Amino acid sequence: METQTTNQIALREPMQLTAANVTAVFKDCLAESVQAATQIVDGVRIKACFDRDKVTANRENILSMLSCLPEQFHALKGGGWTFLNMCMTADSIQWTDFHETCDNLVCLGIAIGAVKFLLTREFWQCFPGGMPYLTIDTNI
Repeated sequence: METQTTNQIALREPMQLTAANVTAVFKDCLAESVQAATQIVDGVRIKACFDRDKVTANRENILSMLSCLPEQFHALKGGGWTFLNMCMTADSIQWTDFHETCDNLVCLGIAIGAVKFLLTREFWQCFPGGMPYLTIDTNI
């Protein structure tokens, strides 16, 4: 039996949570047009029209970025947290200045089934800033 060397194995680092990475993956997953969309996702403020095959191809990258968020967001640890805190990593580093970029990550997470809102949209007005609470399950 022949053994593989590290030169033959594609070693891949987990994708870090940065605004540039989220934007790149989000753009890569978008459908060519609304008519070509095979998956439509409602985020917090945006609606994204994705190509399901592209989302599936980026699944591990999306999960890797979601896993960088604070444990309060994760279903088996904190159970869910406010969208307003999504701009910080688990290491308390602000990874984006824009909630739109956070919303892009939410849409990607919903597309792979890893992100869920804790309450339906009509109840969001009860939360601070009218922003939802959401939970992340990276063990999907």
